Amino acid sequence: HIFGHDIGEKLLEEEELRKIKVKMRSRELLKESSLPPNMAAREKLKEQERKEKLKKAKLAAKKRHTRNAHGIPDYDILYNEFKKELERRRFVQTGTIVEPFNLATEQIHSNRDKIIKDIKDDEYRQKENRWNPQNSRLMPHSSMKYLGALSSSLDYIPAMSTRSAELRSSMVKKEKDRIENQQKEEQESERRRKAREEKLRRYLSEKTNSAEIPNPRDSVAERLKR
Repeated sequence: HIFGHDIGEKLLEEEELRKIKVKMRSRELLKESSLPPNMAAREKLKEQERKEKLKKAKLAAKKRHTRNAHGIPDYDILYNEFKKELERRRFVQTGTIVEPFNLATEQIHSNRDKIIKDIKDDEYRQKENRWNPQNSRLMPHSSMKYLGALSSSLDYIPAMSTRSAELRSSMVKKEKDRIENQQKEEQESERRRKAREEKLRRYLSEKTNSAEIPNPRDSVAERLKR
């Protein structure tokens, strides 16, 4: 019978076989076919790049694996090094011992207290005998005496130049300069006062001898007529 069940199965098998042959033929044709030169070069370059990337990824994975694999440290050596470091830090260096010595400054004979006392005494005497500018006849008498006391105090300064000696000499020098300036100012003020008095005296004498001075007995009208 033409339309039996066997005929239908055979048709289906032949159809499937035909499809498989078409696929295999298309694969063979695709394999045998070739791309244009430019496309073939680009495909080849892409293939090489893909292979390089795959190779680098394998090397990186291998290095990462070897980096993680650490060896077991030697704890005995590490402990010995730690003990040596502790001993080194505990070591305290002893300081040097200072030998006794004598300063030459202590052997210098100093008269600092005596000089200060003389200066204070002279300043006290100067305050008592200070010149009063209101009285022209009184003049200071302790200035030269004070300078003499300062000059005598200079004799007590030691010959060796030390810091205290330099301070004393500078102090005495400043005091002498101050006294000299004070004397000059007093003399200048006295000279100016005498000049003013002399000028006033001449003015009064001229006015007294002048004939323009009115007589107190004359009346106002007579004075105006004159």
